Amino acid sequence: MSARKPKKPTSFDVINVIKDLIKTHGVKALMVDGRVQLYSGPLDFITNALDVIDNHDRAFDRADGTPALVDDCIVGQKLGNYEHGQDIYEYFKRIYGNTPEAFKNADKVMRFASREFAKACSGNIETHVCGAGIDKVFFEVELPELVRNSQVEAINDIPMQRIKDIYLTQGAYIAYREICKGELRLAQARAEKTYTTVAEKEAAKKDHKDRLKFFNIGNLHNYAMLLFRRDETIQRHGPHLPQTVRAKPLRINNAALGYQASSVQYG
Repeated sequence: MSARKPKKPTSFDVINVIKDLIKTHGVKALMVDGRVQLYSGPLDFITNALDVIDNHDRAFDRADGTPALVDDCIVGQKLGNYEHGQDIYEYFKRIYGNTPEAFKNADKVMRFASREFAKACSGNIETHVCGAGIDKVFFEVELPELVRNSQVEAINDIPMQRIKDIYLTQGAYIAYREICKGELRLAQARAEKTYTTVAEKEAAKKDHKDRLKFFNIGNLHNYAMLLFRRDETIQRHGPHLPQTVRAKPLRINNAALGYQASSVQYG
């Protein structure tokens, strides 16, 4: 009788490792020093066409102060060096080859880690998500958890109550756009600051221009997904998109002008 082949590790096994880390270290497994930076995207075709760095690298380069990413917490460090110096994507590629199965397993792990990280966030957090697709981690995983997280006070200096109100009344997509606009305002404010060197000033200006391009191109892509692939999008995002978004996305492509929820007043 031939021996059974050993079972290949899956995302389930790695997620159990993460759970053990959280059980051992508690909330410290997800803690970082500094203002939390969440990143996602932009879409691959955007970075390829514009020949620019992605939002992960942008979070490191353009954060105001010391960047604090999921990569820096105990869980993130484990996934960044999971086995033999390989990050979690390389780890599954070694097992499954350069196949969709490898990416699928790694993606499930990162979504779980990102969800737990978003649950642990607090205070005023910052994003680098302009140009990200609505099928990516920030939109599908982190944003819903941030809305539920009572410890988050603001995103990109936008009061969390406003984001929650938009999310619940106009949908996740419009809330995401509002967050991106806050991100652009922060980038623009930094571009207008006084810098000690011309190079720093130009880098800040370019960062704002890049994000604005990401935002505009990404909106066209995401809107096309909402409009032309409606059935697939509804099936994927149904719990996070109110009926008004599903039925008439054109009418609510932006948060209502002068929008004020009864729960909070804005100056």
